[in-house]
Amino acid sequence: MDNKTSQDKIVETCDAVKEMLLQKNRKYGDSALKPIRIFSQADSIEQIKVRIDDKINRLMNQQNDEDEDVVFDLAGYLILLLIAMKDARQSIGIIRVEMPDDELEKLKATMPKIFDLKTQLIPTRK
Repeated sequence: MDNKTSQDKIVETCDAVKEMLLQKNRKYGDSALKPIRIFSQADSIEQIKVRIDDKINRLMNQQNDEDEDVVFDLAGYLILLLIAMKDARQSIGIIRVEMPDDELEKLKATMPKIFDLKTQLIPTRK
């Protein structure tokens, strides 16, 4: 019988995923977070999402004996996705502006180049 607590199991599993990610990073470099983009011009977030889709597809189509490895890899890719999303927010800066729709449209019209950036504008709803 296993005497480990749920918290012990969480720590053990997270440590195993962390070690797998670090080992793959040493082996392959930063290919997931900083892709070389020879054929694909997709950013790292989109590329990681494609890898996640592939892992989910494998889960849906494989034998049970291989599922644990796929889930383990999937956990790693989800962590990499969190890192890539955090990096993207820091590199472009997220600006949250709340204003009525009509004022928002006026602002967009006066400064269109600013809105070519990845800017999040949320109109207020009344």
